[in-house]
Amino acid sequence: AFGVITLQSLHLGNLLYVMLGFFIASMAYFIYATRHEILKRKKRMLEVSGGDLIPYVRYAQASITLLCLTAAFLPIAILFNTLLLYVGPLMLLTIVFFIHSFISLGYYMTPKEDIMSIQYESGDKDTRVEYTEGDGNLKESDILSSDRLKEIEQAINRWCEKGLYKDCDVTIYSLSASLGYPKNEVTEYFNVSGHTNFRTWLSDLRFNEAIRMMKDFPKYNNDAISTECGFSSHTQIYRIFKQKTGMSPSQWRKQFAPD
Repeated sequence: AFGVITLQSLHLGNLLYVMLGFFIASMAYFIYATRHEILKRKKRMLEVSGGDLIPYVRYAQASITLLCLTAAFLPIAILFNTLLLYVGPLMLLTIVFFIHSFISLGYYMTPKEDIMSIQYESGDKDTRVEYTEGDGNLKESDILSSDRLKEIEQAINRWCEKGLYKDCDVTIYSLSASLGYPKNEVTEYFNVSGHTNFRTWLSDLRFNEAIRMMKDFPKYNNDAISTECGFSSHTQIYRIFKQKTGMSPSQWRKQFAPD
């Protein structure tokens, strides 16, 4: 608009290169901002989800890579009308793919209203302990009392006895809703008592159950055990076995499980 008003023509001359420079700068910022948000969502999902995140992460990485390539090539294509006819539609398809994967990465992790309501409950003020660390300038009021930790532990044990961990869609939100405790308190319980986090705790719980089932039910195949233990896919149980034992589920079964 500035070029048209100034030159009274659509032929902008050297201003085209100025506009192209602004376009490249805006695309660079766009790519940086979106990648930062993707990493933020990935971290968020790792904190609250117990399912298999590899498909989401792979799609997101592929989409951002394609978006970067087309964005880098687009400024060159703008200078050539014929080339732009091919790059333009490709850019649109890449954006659609990116938006789809970006929305999938964390959008459906938004808890329902009945779960969210628990997160904002004030709770019992007497369950928190306030202490002073060092010279008295640093104060913490988010430390749970030992009685509160025991209450949460007992509630989690009852939750495990019911086998609710077998739900592959369980999250820290649904767990806190089932227990009847705010999400931040449940998270703190894992951080303080187990020196771990929700995802690691749930993974260990399902892994131990898979070990037990392989020993007690040797005729069950890996897919059946994966489903019964709450793994969202057979690839997830494969990765966990590789991480913890250095063997695949089938290799572990042949070596340690009865025939």
